[in-house]
Amino acid sequence: MLLIASGAIAQEFKPTDSDTSRQEQIIVSGNRVSTPEDAKVLRRFTEQILEPAKSDQLARWNHRVCPKIMGVRDEEARFIRERIAKLAEDVGLRAADDQCNTTLLIAFALDAATLAKSLTDSDRIKLKQDGYARWRQFRETGRPVRWLTVTDFCSAGCAAPNSRLSKAGQANFQTLIVIVDHEQIGEFQIGELTDYLAMVSLSAPEMQGPWPSGSVLAMFDTERREVERFGLTDYDLALLRGLYASRGNAGAREQISRIVAEMTAGVDPSTDPRDD
Repeated sequence: MLLIASGAIAQEFKPTDSDTSRQEQIIVSGNRVSTPEDAKVLRRFTEQILEPAKSDQLARWNHRVCPKIMGVRDEEARFIRERIAKLAEDVGLRAADDQCNTTLLIAFALDAATLAKSLTDSDRIKLKQDGYARWRQFRETGRPVRWLTVTDFCSAGCAAPNSRLSKAGQANFQTLIVIVDHEQIGEFQIGELTDYLAMVSLSAPEMQGPWPSGSVLAMFDTERREVERFGLTDYDLALLRGLYASRGNAGAREQISRIVAEMTAGVDPSTDPRDD
């Protein structure tokens, strides 16, 4: 696996205005969602993963995402990119081709902490746009994967120049940087790690957790048994579909209700995060 030095990404990327054989995924058994109490479980699941932005909206990509994978072999980068592109298509997004300006950067590095500090020092004002707390968390976390967003909070809205008129905006990701600490990914296979990165890439969840065990995001915090493989769960997929099906200019409360409705309608009854 090729790995990049700390300075390589700063030059490559500036923030802008093959393991396909899965064995069984880790799932949590339960019953189909059918009662108000079940709906509360789903809402809690969603709220554990998605954190409203400072505009009190759940931020997301708008129409398309342009991913670039660095620090791994070409075939591994292609595998990760194609998986993200497929998931993006499934939720109604488009993954642009290699000629687009990078908006999603996933970098594998031996010294993730130094790389994170180098990036955040290179453009402090831009990378603090989503709040100092997130910027600092990205720099200081000890987790195997860290991420930081730059969000446009006035997409299709906010006040027009020289006008008192305005309309509700929507919070859209402008940039998402993901750094994977090669020293901490352990024995996870490329397919498992790719599903984790795909979930992060399309939702940019709250980074510190704890996350519900019914999500692939709990992968690094859950005992990995030899015969099992982690992967996107039905709940993860329903959450993403609900996020991108919700009105972009709605508030977080309405968006979460849309996500819960998507889960209620479409989740396989063999999976259920109710043990959290």
